[in-house]
Order: sequence, then C-alpha cells, then structure tokens
Amino acid sequence: MDGNLFFDQFLEKRKNSDDAVFLEGCRQMYEVSGQEIFADYIVKNITEKVDKESTIRSGKAEKYLFDSIDTGKQLFFVYERTGEEKYREAIEGLMEGLTKLRRTKSGVFSQESDSSEIFRIADFYRILPFYMEYETKYHNKAEYNDIVAQFLKVRKCCYNEQNGLYYQAYDEAKEQPWCNNETGLSQEFSMRSMGWYLMALIDVIGTMSEEIYEHYRTLGDLFKELIKGILPCKDAEPGMFGYAICKACRIGVLNREKYAAEGIKLVESCYRQMDDESNDENMGICMMAYAQTQMLKERI
Repeated sequence: MDGNLFFDQFLEKRKNSDDAVFLEGCRQMYEVSGQEIFADYIVKNITEKVDKESTIRSGKAEKYLFDSIDTGKQLFFVYERTGEEKYREAIEGLMEGLTKLRRTKSGVFSQESDSSEIFRIADFYRILPFYMEYETKYHNKAEYNDIVAQFLKVRKCCYNEQNGLYYQAYDEAKEQPWCNNETGLSQEFSMRSMGWYLMALIDVIGTMSEEIYEHYRTLGDLFKELIKGILPCKDAEPGMFGYAICKACRIGVLNREKYAAEGIKLVESCYRQMDDESNDENMGICMMAYAQTQMLKERI
C-alpha cells in the first residue's frame, strides 16, 4: 500500500481535524513528500484558529493552554511558509502564556486541572517541543537550562531502576488517591504515557542546537536509557515507539545499524493497523512514524 496515497485519501475525508497530533502528522508528511495537500491543510486549520480563537492568539485561558500550545507547534511552520506577522504574534502570545503556567515546587509544568503539586509525563509532549523550538529560533537558547532541568526532574522522580520504565505521574504532596503515599508515584506504568514522553524527548532533541553540547548529550543519554527499558514492551505502542526510534536513528541519537530495522518494523506494524475508521490522533502518530521511516531509509 502506498503510504502517501493512503494518507492523502484519509486527509480528504477529514476536512477539518483540529487534533494537534494529526496536524503534526501532516507537517511531517509534507516534509517527506512535498505534497501541497498536507501543507495547505495545516495552513487552513491554523489560520482559522488564529483568526477565531483568542486562546491561541493571546496565550490566556490557562485551562486550555496545554492544548493550544500543542496545536501551536504548527505556527512556526505556517509563519515560515507565509511570512504573515499574525502567526508570529500568535507564537509570542502562546509563549507568554507558557511562561505563566503553573509549576510544581520543583519547577515542572503542572496543568490547571490538576493540583499544583502534580506533573504527568505525557504532558511533556504538549509543551516542551514548542518551548524548545521557540528558544532555538527566537530566544537565543536562553531557557535551555529550564527545559533540560524538567526532564532531569522527571527522571529523578519517575524512573524505575529495576525495569527501566517511567511511572506516568507524580504528586509532590503525596496526597492524591491514585498515588503511593510514600513515594508520590502513580501505582502503574502506562505505555501510552511513556510513548508521549519518548516522542517529546526526541522532538526536543531534534529541535535543539547541538552547539549546546552538554544539554544535547544529557537529553540523548536520557533517551537511550529509556529506549532500553521500552524495547521489551515495544509492541504495546508500535507507532509511538517506532516513531521515536526511527527519528533517533535518522538524527544520530541512536545507532542505525543496531536500531533502525526494529524501528521500521514497529512502524510497519502500526501502519497495517490503520484504516478509514482510525481516529485522528492515532492516524497522526502513524503519519509521523511513516514519514520518519521514509526519511530514515534515504540515509541507510
């Protein structure tokens, strides 16, 4: 099955998806295929949001800001494609909102819907790739320390040394009914949450400047450590883990000879599961993963 054709046809049936992951899938499919249908879809969707939704323009309404920042990752693409200042203004609005987000006492972003003492590893995907892209392109890398520190804090709190996996959430106050009242950790591991976290980590690495080598190496080491823990249960989320592995092989974080074949195999497994009834989020993950395999194959 031709992936470009399949995703193209799926796109025709999803006239106005506002799922952030689906839009990112379109962006990466445009990057690998050059098909304007993917770029046009993003521009149309983001333009409607910028023109109509105050949250994405101003960075206000903290309750929904995590979602707006997740979608707002496409603003960089649209601004660079069109040159229209309203998109740069929207980027600045979201960044202003991001700087005002609540944090736990240890400095990790916390959702408004949660207690201010809670962070969830899945939320890193929604916030930190935007943060890193902004810092790299527009802010002279001034807050790299903050971004890396948040990953290190999560590693310190949530990493399980025995199995190499991360718990999905942490309550610094150790008061929530779902947490262990001695450690503050959630009672279980979530492959989906680790998938988001792993994708966040490789997307941040892929956006940051290698010139700040100490930070680049730190995040690369965290990524490689988690990959070792993930591999025994990789089939639980083949699209997410396949995406992360293939992208890491492509940009040089993982050894291609050792990991590329496994990553491609996972993505092919995910791709076979997709059909016209797949939801937008899962289809977006699959598009992202498929695009990474195509770019990786060009380098093997």
